[in-house]
Amino acid sequence: MMHRCVILAGLSLALLGCEKRKEPPFMPTTPVVPWRDLSGQQTEFPQDSFTLLLDEPTEGLFPTSLAVARLAGVQPAGADPRPAANHGLVLSTAPAHELLKWNAAFDDIRLVSEVFPLSQMSLNGRPACVSTLMESAAAMTGRICLVYSITDLTPSESEIKGVLYRVSSRQPVAAVHARGVYYPPMEDDDREDSRTDLEKLLEPRSARLVAEARFLSLTRNCLLALRDNDRPARPEIEEGWVPQGPLAPPIWPPLYDYWWLSPPTPYSRPPGSSQ
Repeated sequence: MMHRCVILAGLSLALLGCEKRKEPPFMPTTPVVPWRDLSGQQTEFPQDSFTLLLDEPTEGLFPTSLAVARLAGVQPAGADPRPAANHGLVLSTAPAHELLKWNAAFDDIRLVSEVFPLSQMSLNGRPACVSTLMESAAAMTGRICLVYSITDLTPSESEIKGVLYRVSSRQPVAAVHARGVYYPPMEDDDREDSRTDLEKLLEPRSARLVAEARFLSLTRNCLLALRDNDRPARPEIEEGWVPQGPLAPPIWPPLYDYWWLSPPTPYSRPPGSSQ
């Protein structure tokens, strides 16, 4: 009888040990910023790709400089993180950490002169929204402005949504969406890995890092597509009188000394010359 009790107790412990525990549902650490806060439209753009929002080719958009702004939703204590539009937006770009990353992505494209992340100081005390970001980008001579946000969907999946604006017209010209998925490798995984130690070190080890790398690549390809869709601007010729010759008759040969300090004016002789 004692032997049977021991067996039953062992089986009970084994069944309890095999019971699957349900993990708590994952909640994003920051509120979700919907597309309407980035583009002003209710349209859902293609997933994990980019699309141009243009009906005809642009003119004079390149050469260009790119301003970058990352928006995040404000989540008060105890509030529902979805949607973020109910709680407001903040500019969460960190220029000191993102300047090198963004410039490195476009350093081999000649028609992109510079990429600069917008800082909180550039808002000049105003709330973070698309119109304010356009004014800040224009004040810093940016011609294209990228407004984007990052969302952690699950512990293993993140997404980044972004809209490219033409600063002069305040109109969106393209939309970019990137998704990143990352599953940590199993400890008992015995598969052969042919990567070098440097490649293993540089491998993104979170879903957000995978999404950021994908987003950089898609944004670069999107700018290249905008460049191919752009036409050079035609210079405007002012109406009115156009001179047919020089504005002043040239003096030749020159009357001033070889070691001159200042050349003479067109209608006078150099100082000290004979009349």
